Amino acid sequence: MRRITQIFVPLFLLVVVLGACAKTEVNTQTTSATTTVATTTTLAQTGYPSGEIQRPQVVYGGCVYLYVAEGVSNPLPSGFAAAGAVETVDNRALSEKPDWCGSRVEVGQRIFANADQPDTLYLEYAEG
Repeated sequence: MRRITQIFVPLFLLVVVLGACAKTEVNTQTTSATTTVATTTTLAQTGYPSGEIQRPQVVYGGCVYLYVAEGVSNPLPSGFAAAGAVETVDNRALSEKPDWCGSRVEVGQRIFANADQPDTLYLEYAEG
């Protein structure tokens, strides 16, 4: 019994400590000469604030495309051509957003599409 306690108690403590390691930011904002509002933002494991979109996405053709980390180097696969570029970025929500809007991307990133493969888009990245 003592051996089981020696193994599980440290393991339990490790889980509790690691669970409490979420990063928290405290932001202060002065709303008038005498009032200061403090808000706490918990950062998700991705490093982005909670309540925001956590990974790159872009709206094209009325659909939201999610980043899946399957990049290619130049040249692009056959049939893909420039279809436009990211025009606006909204890291809060993409539902009901127009084409060319994205999250966790940059304005001006070119979007490449292929009509024969409507489930795949490519985004141009300068690095990475």
